[in-house]
Amino acid sequence: MRILTLLALFLVSPILAAEPKVHRGLTYGDPKNERQMLDVYAPTEGKKLPVVIWIHGGGWKAGDKASVQKKPLAFADKGFVFIATN
Repeated sequence: MRILTLLALFLVSPILAAEPKVHRGLTYGDPKNERQMLDVYAPTEGKKLPVVIWIHGGGWKAGDKASVQKKPLAFADKGFVFIATN
């Protein structure tokens, strides 16, 4: 019975995917400014993947791209490139 319970827990638990490749602090404006930087999170494999661009809340007055929490991993697990911008 105990083995069946462990097997059932294993089968219903989420499979842990590889951490996405992360490129932080890429500039998209000139001159370089911390308000014009982005972070890119990409799956470890694949080409020509769909892209999600995430803009943090804060009404253009507060917030930061670092507040993504687990969003990049959730999207990378499904084959998306996730971009967080300031």
